Amino acid sequence: MMKRILVSVLLTVTGMNLQAAPIDAVGLVIGEPTGLTAKKWLDDDRALTAGLGWSLGRDTEVYLSADYLFHEDQWLDSVTLPRELDGRLAPYWGVGGRFELDDEAPRENQDDDWVAGVRFPVGLTYLFAQSPFDVFIEIAPGMDLLPSTDLRIEAALGGRFYF
Repeated sequence: MMKRILVSVLLTVTGMNLQAAPIDAVGLVIGEPTGLTAKKWLDDDRALTAGLGWSLGRDTEVYLSADYLFHEDQWLDSVTLPRELDGRLAPYWGVGGRFELDDEAPRENQDDDWVAGVRFPVGLTYLFAQSPFDVFIEIAPGMDLLPSTDLRIEAALGGRFYF
């Protein structure tokens, strides 16, 4: 019962934030976690991302994440893309938070069925020049902070459609 209430509150709060700051893109992400992703550009090199999904490797019913990203195009100034790939190749790094609700069986050595922590995504995104799409690959080391501490690494491949 508590899980349903918490999920309802989180989805309501997320919905209110999306209304206040419309998103620029939505898409799919495959990996750890797998689900939906959204992105809001704040300027040319900073963005907010959010994820809603589930884990393929653990018994996670709901996975929520939010990240603040810095895109560093100048890191690849010496890389010349082929003319047919005349888009924007941008490595990025950032910091964010994550929240998981596990299935009915608590994790090993834990009494709670929820986990909250931090994540530090590092990745590479390619924004197509002539199409409203991007693709990205990401690795996100992180740490569970509540209800207990544990290190973890997440990795994903995804794409988004821009409005």
